[in-house]
Amino acid sequence: MNETNILTSKLEQYFLSLGSNLGNRENNLNEALSEIDKFASRLSTSSIYETEPVGFLDQDYFLNLVTEISSPLEPEDLLIKLQAIEKKIGRVKNFKNGPRCIDIDILLSQDLQLKSRNLTIPHPRLDKRAFNLIPLLEISPEQIDPQSKKTFRSILENLKSKKEVSLWKKNNRPSRQRHPARSRRRSKSRGSKRYPGAHGQKF
Repeated sequence: MNETNILTSKLEQYFLSLGSNLGNRENNLNEALSEIDKFASRLSTSSIYETEPVGFLDQDYFLNLVTEISSPLEPEDLLIKLQAIEKKIGRVKNFKNGPRCIDIDILLSQDLQLKSRNLTIPHPRLDKRAFNLIPLLEISPEQIDPQSKKTFRSILENLKSKKEVSLWKKNNRPSRQRHPARSRRRSKSRGSKRYPGAHGQKF
């Protein structure tokens, strides 16, 4: 992304979820991240997790990750960009919760609460999805739900339904160098944490 544009534009912070269960799943995730890098500054990216499908169970397991970006794009404009990436990689919408080569969702945007015809932020099912919460907490351990004001850590610990989520590929360098405009953002510990109820696994 052009450095001059970043410096002169108001930056919005977003957390995105990426998932794939068709074709070369890891390649699909990496291709999507490369496309996102063309219009946003990627601040951090979680490890990759393999997750049990939700809703329609007769399909392959997903690979999922969460990435944090900053961008001058407004939420609706970002959604259009992300949908274009999905189409470029080859996503064909079939039925709800069906298999897909790539799925990109906007999970959060700082304290923003938005509900429009095309987009809801925070993602309406974020607080029910361990496969989103676990990678989110890996890169932002103290993240708070802007609606309930609860930490997402406490939300994860109290989830009644937990699909299988297992570490698939560790990202040993989850954080990229932050842009100077973001230097005011408080640094957060990314030490190994144990999430009760998530199969007793360390993340």
